[in-house]
Amino acid sequence: MKRFVDFLPVIFLMWVFFFLRVHDIDKNMPYFIDELNHINRARIIYSFSDLHVSTTPGKFLLYYYLGLFDLPLHLPGWIARTAVVVVSLIGAASTYALAKDLFSHRAGVMALAFLSAFPFMIFHERLVLSDPLTASLSVLVVWYSIPFARKADRNRATILGIMICVMLLGKILAGPLIAMPIAAIVLLSRYRLVFSQKLGSDDMLTDEEAQATRYPTLTLPSSLSFGHLPINGEGTDAHHLPRLRGRHRRGVFYRDRFDYQSIGHHYEKLLPQIKTAWEHYKPGLIRVAVINAVVWGIILVFYVGRGLISPETTNPIVDDYIFTPRDRVSQLEANWQHFREMFAYLWGPGLTILTVLALPMIFWKRPRAGLYLLGGIMLLWLPVFITAARPNSRYLTLVGHLWMVIVAGGINLLWLEARRLKSPALRDGIIVASILLMVWGLGFGVSFAQTLMDKPTALDLPEAELNGYYRNFTGFALRDAMTFVNEQPPISDHTDKIVVLALTRACDFLPYHIPEDYNLQFECLGRFTKSVDVARVLEEYGQVYAIWEQVDPPTRIADPRWIQGRMEWLATFERPHDGIEIEVYRVYPGQPPIGGVRPSPDQ
Repeated sequence: MKRFVDFLPVIFLMWVFFFLRVHDIDKNMPYFIDELNHINRARIIYSFSDLHVSTTPGKFLLYYYLGLFDLPLHLPGWIARTAVVVVSLIGAASTYALAKDLFSHRAGVMALAFLSAFPFMIFHERLVLSDPLTASLSVLVVWYSIPFARKADRNRATILGIMICVMLLGKILAGPLIAMPIAAIVLLSRYRLVFSQKLGSDDMLTDEEAQATRYPTLTLPSSLSFGHLPINGEGTDAHHLPRLRGRHRRGVFYRDRFDYQSIGHHYEKLLPQIKTAWEHYKPGLIRVAVINAVVWGIILVFYVGRGLISPETTNPIVDDYIFTPRDRVSQLEANWQHFREMFAYLWGPGLTILTVLALPMIFWKRPRAGLYLLGGIMLLWLPVFITAARPNSRYLTLVGHLWMVIVAGGINLLWLEARRLKSPALRDGIIVASILLMVWGLGFGVSFAQTLMDKPTALDLPEAELNGYYRNFTGFALRDAMTFVNEQPPISDHTDKIVVLALTRACDFLPYHIPEDYNLQFECLGRFTKSVDVARVLEEYGQVYAIWEQVDPPTRIADPRWIQGRMEWLATFERPHDGIEIEVYRVYPGQPPIGGVRPSPDQ
């Protein structure tokens, strides 16, 4: 019963996490181009009509997953977005488990609370992206590497191998995180590397910490020499601990989950330690490697074979424009600026301050846990920072959960240290100040989520996000323009439909932005429109409406001079933050054409 009561905050926070991500998920935030690509590919992936989509292992796990839901061609779009949120629940549960294993149950609850209101993750987890899906699978791998490091039996090795394989199928960008099981062995297992015969503060728990964690503890006698500690199995049960007699060192406990199996003269050099660890973990690591080699071998053999047979239809796994900048120095400067904006707008000042305070606290009291978490973050963030030609926060979300574990673990350790202070005023001041910072950070996150639900255009975001999700290739303005046209009377010959000459990018995706009952018929002319195509539409239907995306050359969809008729301007819709305009016209064929300028409604 006590375990259930302790778990109630976790259940409540999981519901909060889910609500902040699914409430009004498609009401005010239209699709942007990447979401539409993912949804469109998911609708066709099981038909294998496009071998590139069905077999190129860039991030096709998302397509196969979303394809299970029989996604509609029209709004509402909550089905696809909610499916991503469902997987994000796995990431939330794994975040709690990771913080609990590294620190305590209380730290796990705090990490889940921070994650639930973390703007950095909320913004991206409400979109149809492969990044939040892969982020959840990544933190699952980071967490499960610890149980594997504790006991690398056949079952755990199989599970870990499958987890890593699925994570990589989510997005190949997560590749560096395959090193996390090794990091867990080196830093957190019973065979972890020892560089000194002295026990550090990371290896010992205070009285308060021992009581706060529900792990079995072992009191070390001060007379104990540094020799072999025969702790069997995982050491998670009290009877696994050796009964040691002698004088006890007051207030010092040894955490059995991460005990050394042997410390002292046997591990004076690094090479013997590595050899001993390898002998123990070799079967498990080989099993993990074989699982991934078999699965990825089959995928890559098919992909390479298709490339040899039909190179013209075989696209690269990763498009080079993502990591090939025109100027590397300018690219690094832009990435640094993006990182600064990301912390300012998607962390907020409260959470940023907590992060800055938590890092030194963890490295003081739990350096191995700190190295494990920060190492996982840097494995992904550093390559992105150095190579990304187009900075985007969503690439960095793959390890976003680990930041919340760091914050929660640091606060938990700070409170434990504060309780040891002899000055009650100083102790209470530290605890109250940290609670106020937590309220500030959580309040910013909840406010961010509410604005995202009600009026997403009012959010302050990094420049890259504003350009990608609002100004450019999005459903903003397009949805309004099509709704406006749907309210106009039909004017075309031989049909009761409202025929729309769509001079827009990604015209084939226009139905995704509107409900199915709209009376619109789109005539898509493609990106490289020719005047003869426009003439064909006007000849067949007579008067039509035109939706024109005012993209500047060289990406302009069409030239106004190609419209052989009079264009009567009806309305203009502008994308947020001074974005690209969408204009609506009524086209009268056979009348003197007007090109190059926007005609007034009176003309």
